[in-house]
Amino acid sequence: MDTRNKIREDRLRRTARRNGVALRKSHCRDPLASGYGTWCVIDPRANAIVWPPNFDGHVGADLAGIETYFETHHPDDQLDARAH
Repeated sequence: MDTRNKIREDRLRRTARRNGVALRKSHCRDPLASGYGTWCVIDPRANAIVWPPNFDGHVGADLAGIETYFETHHPDDQLDARAH
């Protein structure tokens, strides 16, 4: 992993923590698999996926998608999503 991606990942993890959620990277280790290197936002207290809504454990979002998520979603929206 290059330094820029690590810095970006760390920044997004801090953003997630401030918003009461966490980032989880796909556990897929096969570089040819569709979910390799993807991420999701989780509620660590409930161990529930917050975003992306169709995350099935294999296909999530790249770091750019996670950045967009935090730019467009307010922390209160995340609380509402977790309540459902």
